[in-house]
Amino acid sequence: MQFDFAALSDSELVERYNGDVGGKGWTQSRGVFQMELRSEMERRFDLSAIRGKNSSNRGRRRIRLEGREIFFDD
Repeated sequence: MQFDFAALSDSELVERYNGDVGGKGWTQSRGVFQMELRSEMERRFDLSAIRGKNSSNRGRRRIRLEGREIFFDD
C-alpha cells in the first residue's frame, strides 16, 4: 500500500498528521501510513522542535506549521 503524500499541499499534509492523532488500534496499513507520512514531512519540513526529548509525544499531540518548521500545537 502506498500513499501519495507528495501530491498534498503543506497544510493538507499537516491535516493528515493531525487527523491520525489519538487514533486507537494499530494495523499494518496504519504503520505504513505513518511511516510514509513522516518521511514526506522530513523531506519538506524542519522537524527539530518535535524531535529529541519530545519524541515520545509524536502521534499523540497535534502539530502546526510555521514557515518550514513544525511545532507541537499546545
